[in-house]
Order: sequence, then C-alpha cells, then structure tokens
Amino acid sequence: MRNELRKVFGKAVLQHEAAKNLSGDDWAIYQKIQGHHVARVRLATRRFEDQYQTRFEVERKRIIDQGGRKDLNLVHRWFGKDSFNAGAVDREADCVVRQEHERLLLKLDDQKEAALAKLFAANERRQDMGDKLKQDFEKAADRRSGPDRRRGRSR
Repeated sequence: MRNELRKVFGKAVLQHEAAKNLSGDDWAIYQKIQGHHVARVRLATRRFEDQYQTRFEVERKRIIDQGGRKDLNLVHRWFGKDSFNAGAVDREADCVVRQEHERLLLKLDDQKEAALAKLFAANERRQDMGDKLKQDFEKAADRRSGPDRRRGRSR
C-alpha cells in the first residue's frame, strides 16, 4: 500500500515538475513519451483481451501437465493423492495469465518513468548550466570601477 502511494505521489510530483520547468521542446518530448506510453498500454490491453482465451488454455494445460508428472516418491498408489480439481486449475490459470498482464503493464510504466527521469535530468542539467552561465556573465560584465566594484552588488 505504501509503495503504491509513493508511486502515485511520485507521478504527481513529476507531472507538476513537467508543467512548471520544461521548455517548449522538452514539453513536446514529454507529450511524445506520454502518448507513446498510452498507445503501448492500449495495445497490450487489446492483445490481452484478444488472446486471453488462448493464453488461459495454454496455462491451464501447463498446470495440468505439471500436476500429471510422474512423482518420483515411491508411494503405493493406494496411499497417493489425486489433487486434480478442475475449478482450482482454472482459477490458477486465470490468476497466472492476469498476473503476467499486470507485470507487463508495470514494466511499461517503469520504462515510461525511466524515460521521463532521463528527460528531467537533462532539463535540470541545462537549467543549472544556464544559471551558471548567467552568474559567470554577471561576474565578468561587472563594469563598476574603484571601491564600488569591491562591494557586493546592491539590488
């Protein structure tokens, strides 16, 4: 719960920072990243919905095959157990397929966040460089003469 709250808060902070600090070109890149992410999520969701039944059947067969493997424990067949439950197999297959889809969506979110972090870091470096250049220019362009130059600038 806390991690989800941190993620949501982090996204809100990034959105606020983007709206406040990005230049025109950076804002266009930001919008492109957001649009690309939305398109990828939409495509993944559509594929999940279209291929759900096939994925479910494949996973169900895998679970049944795993349950039907030969047990190497030497137990007399009268004392063995038959743990096949069709409802449980279906629920497990459904759960696995949905978890794979959620993992894919989280991976796409992480990729988007990494791209945005890279954009914000580059923007911050540019802003820091601009501030440094302004300070250097102000220092170099200080044309006051005599004792006024030794005192700090009055604002």
